[in-house]
Amino acid sequence: MSNPLQPIPTTYHGYRFRSRLEARWCVFFEARNITFDYEPEGFPLPGGGAYLPDFWLPQVSMWAEVKPSNDLARLAVDREIIHKATVVALGTNHPFVILDGMPRCTNYWTIWPDAMEPVGWDWIDVSPADVRDYHVTEGRFFCCTGASPLDHVELDGDEAAVLAARSARFERGE
Repeated sequence: MSNPLQPIPTTYHGYRFRSRLEARWCVFFEARNITFDYEPEGFPLPGGGAYLPDFWLPQVSMWAEVKPSNDLARLAVDREIIHKATVVALGTNHPFVILDGMPRCTNYWTIWPDAMEPVGWDWIDVSPADVRDYHVTEGRFFCCTGASPLDHVELDGDEAAVLAARSARFERGE
C-alpha cells in the first residue's frame, strides 16, 4: 500500500524545494544564520544510479538530508538512506547529518568519516539548534556524544528558530 500523503513542492526565497519540510529547514537555517546550498551536487552510487543530498552546509562542512519521519529506529534499518549518506560522507570526507522530522532542539544522527573505525565511519549526534553557536565560532555544530544514536535528547536550543520554522506559512506550492 502506497503512502497517500505526498510532499508539496514549495518555493521559498528563490529556491524550489521538493517539500514544505525542506522549506521549513531553510527557514530554520536562516533563523540560525546557518549558510546552506540547496541540492548543489549529485554523486554517483556504486552499482549505478545517483544521489542528490538536500543541503550542503558550508560553515560546518557537512551534508544534510531531510527525511519526514523522526522515527530513528525506522531510519536505522533503512539501508538505502544509510548507504547513500555513507557513500557521500566517505567519498567527500565530510560528515552527513540526517535531519529527520520538523526542526527541533535536539540531537541529529550524523555519519562521520573516521579512519580509525574498522568500517571507516562512526555515528556522532549533532545539534544545529544549540545556542552555543559553534557553527559561527568554531565551524562545527555542538556534538552531543553519549546519547544513543537512536534516541533524540532535548537540548538547550534556539527555540525561536525552531518556532520560526514550524510556524512558517507557505501559499499552496509557494
